[in-house]
Amino acid sequence: NDLMDISELAHHGPESVIICTFSIIASFIYLATINIYLTLIIFLCVPVLIIIAASLRTKMLNAFMQTRRSLGEINASIESSISGIRVTKAFTNAEKEQEKFEKGNSLFVNARKTAYFSMGIFHSGTSFITDVFNVIVLIAGGLFLYRGSITFADYSAFIVSINLFLNPVTTLINF
Repeated sequence: NDLMDISELAHHGPESVIICTFSIIASFIYLATINIYLTLIIFLCVPVLIIIAASLRTKMLNAFMQTRRSLGEINASIESSISGIRVTKAFTNAEKEQEKFEKGNSLFVNARKTAYFSMGIFHSGTSFITDVFNVIVLIAGGLFLYRGSITFADYSAFIVSINLFLNPVTTLINF
């Protein structure tokens, strides 16, 4: 499992970082050409997203670490049972070995539930924050439009293009 995670990181890591960094810079420049003030509002909100994501990510990583520990305990128990199969058969301890496995499996299932719950909170939390960014842009842009500091065309272009900036930021946070 760990080797699979490492290979995914080595395969997709550099590619994601380079593409997302370029996309963030390019979209920031593009959005700044439409309206610098709306762009700065979004750019100033990004640290909030990073702080919340880091907090949620810590909880999620702790939950997945507990899953790995419980999986290691199950594997150790199975290895012990298989290597001592003759002793187990000689003393008819099959039920005891089954109980040990069921206990370990129950711990694994509970740890996995917690991990998936934490992962769901992480993803829904980051999605919620990016949706709040869209609402902030809608409100701020609407106020700018009402005051005449932005044209309707620029406002529309900014609203349509905001995800050019937010999607790579979200990808990096998820990565």
